[in-house]
Amino acid sequence: VDEPFEIAYTVTSEIDTPVQVTLQAGGQTIARARVSLERGENRYFFRLDTGFPATGFSDIQVQVEPLETGSDGFYQNNRLSAFTEITGPARVLMVSRTGEEGAAERAHLLPALQELGLTVDLVTPGELPIGLAPLSAYASVILVNVPAADLSPLRMEALRSYVRDLGGGLVAIGGDRSYGVGGYYRTPLEDVL
Repeated sequence: VDEPFEIAYTVTSEIDTPVQVTLQAGGQTIARARVSLERGENRYFFRLDTGFPATGFSDIQVQVEPLETGSDGFYQNNRLSAFTEITGPARVLMVSRTGEEGAAERAHLLPALQELGLTVDLVTPGELPIGLAPLSAYASVILVNVPAADLSPLRMEALRSYVRDLGGGLVAIGGDRSYGVGGYYRTPLEDVL
């Protein structure tokens, strides 16, 4: 969100000719430029200093309009569309036990992550989402001394798929209830770690 970026585009022309290039995002014109095409491939950049104001997907279109009459006999190829995903601050899902023990285990980690500007959602092992769709909203999942017995086989499979198929991050913080003593042996959780 609001991060400056560049959009690169290439226009192939059969002749030297001036054109107007219009860049649209979300149906709104965000940049316009006049350029002189040379015969062959012409590579240009739009630099957007303000970026997009909101998260989500946005369509982007580049439209090339000839400025000389009769210079383009095939108007159907003068527009190119693409899309991009605009993200905000990274969201992290922290999985921790409840009660005083869980609070003590995450006491230093949670404020440190928040101080870095990360949005941290805190859930118990039983609240860990099942499925890729809800997990895909997170850049990483952090397990804070969570025993495998607290995670259902479906939840462990979802974590494995999240890491393997989506490239999501997984951090496991050790303790007296994780890894070997936590029953990770021969589970999807051991496999993904």
